[in-house]
Amino acid sequence: MSAAEIAKLKQGQPDPSELFRYPLNKSSEPWHGVHGFEAGSFSTVLATLRADFTRILAEL
Repeated sequence: MSAAEIAKLKQGQPDPSELFRYPLNKSSEPWHGVHGFEAGSFSTVLATLRADFTRILAEL
């Protein structure tokens, strides 16, 4: 595939920071790596945190 063909295909693609919701630093540059937010996965973290706090409060 030529460079011109690749450039043409990229024109129709959204910016990766929009597509994967990568966080940006203060200079508006994307962070390195995949650090996207996915609410379904985060809800399990919150549920675990709630259970931990409930257990700790019961001990007080």
